[in-house]
Amino acid sequence: MAKRIKQLAPDFIFSTVVGEGIPHLYRAFAHVGLDPYRTPIASHMTSEAEIAVMGNDLAQGHITSAAYFQSVDTAANLGAVARYQARFGDDQPTNMCWEASYFQMHLLADAIRRVGSDDPTLLLRVLPGLEFDAPQGRVRIDEHNNHTYLHPLIGRVNAHGRFDIVGRAPERVKADPYVVSHSTPAWTAHAHPELARAGEDR
Repeated sequence: MAKRIKQLAPDFIFSTVVGEGIPHLYRAFAHVGLDPYRTPIASHMTSEAEIAVMGNDLAQGHITSAAYFQSVDTAANLGAVARYQARFGDDQPTNMCWEASYFQMHLLADAIRRVGSDDPTLLLRVLPGLEFDAPQGRVRIDEHNNHTYLHPLIGRVNAHGRFDIVGRAPERVKADPYVVSHSTPAWTAHAHPELARAGEDR
């Protein structure tokens, strides 16, 4: 498959590979001599954890879209990472799954404090609308679907196995887990006028 991809010479490879398959994909990519700076793998699952397994050399130059990277420069992230590494070691990276678990536990604890109970029925009355200064930025539980407003980022892996952030949404994005809304956010009109026109044609 990697040889076929090289013959096609695409601008990028959109990968939905997860888990143990991720290092195999990147290894096959490198084996056929594809250049990640010309034809990167664009993933929404490859994180610092997968990079630690496969090695920085295989990951460098490739791209991931996520709401969090360890390199996010917020006071909340710097503090959380420092506490995490003080406990587990300086060589232990954080990643998108860690960050999601971190802020979700804080939101749950806040909801329990508010109602004085861990009864799910009571918690569901206060969780919608709750906000928290997560490592990625301030997040909010949507009142309609109980998912979270997040801060989308695009990162490119550097030689140190961390992500240089090369793109970001200018504001947190409303949760739409089932893509029931087909309209584009207002901020995309400037960056992507073709998307704004497509929305007007519907």
